[in-house]
Amino acid sequence: MTSQPRWFTLLATALLGLGSALPNKAAAQTQLYELQGFRELALTHTTIAILPFKGAAFVSPLQSMMQDDADIRREADLRGLEMQATLESWFLKRSERGKFIVQVQPTTETNAILNNNGVTLDNLTERTPQEVAKLLGVDAIVTGTVQARQPSMLAAAAVSWMTQGSSNVNSYAILDLEVYDTEYGELQCNYRKRILRSPWVGESRLLHVLARKTSRRIAYKGKL
Repeated sequence: MTSQPRWFTLLATALLGLGSALPNKAAAQTQLYELQGFRELALTHTTIAILPFKGAAFVSPLQSMMQDDADIRREADLRGLEMQATLESWFLKRSERGKFIVQVQPTTETNAILNNNGVTLDNLTERTPQEVAKLLGVDAIVTGTVQARQPSMLAAAAVSWMTQGSSNVNSYAILDLEVYDTEYGELQCNYRKRILRSPWVGESRLLHVLARKTSRRIAYKGKL
């Protein structure tokens, strides 16, 4: 790697000194669990629904201290809805290419049915996944959480990225996705993806990367 000027190295050292005591947890990771027989069961499904995701506000610890709880909660809900819509978009893209074997219930329809029946993210756990899937009239539901971590000082993160590489940036985004079938009401698939987050990548771009990778991994891609 090309050496940096001395003044640049000194600046990086000063900025990164504030966070040097923190452990590095930014390594990209992928974990996939599938219940035995899920791939065969997936071939019998015709329609799935994507629920709004349980989101987390993509803010740094410093930003969270400067915002009230209502603003943070509002942003978290918006991220969850954006993740839902982004995943729908990627599923549809793969379907158009003949690489996705089920239909996706429009998220506007899904959300309308949930709202009309008083189902929200706050009370979703009061119903079983099977009950929610039957309510929506689909063969399976996709649900989960999405969150991201970023350092309090973006300048420090940027300097670290340029001087030490992505492996030393303690900043990442995580998607934890679950698929439940309607017939048995069981957890058929759990896909957990953590990706490194560059200081220059916006939140929406992060969600697109997570959704794209997810659309390639779960059984509905049609390959046994």
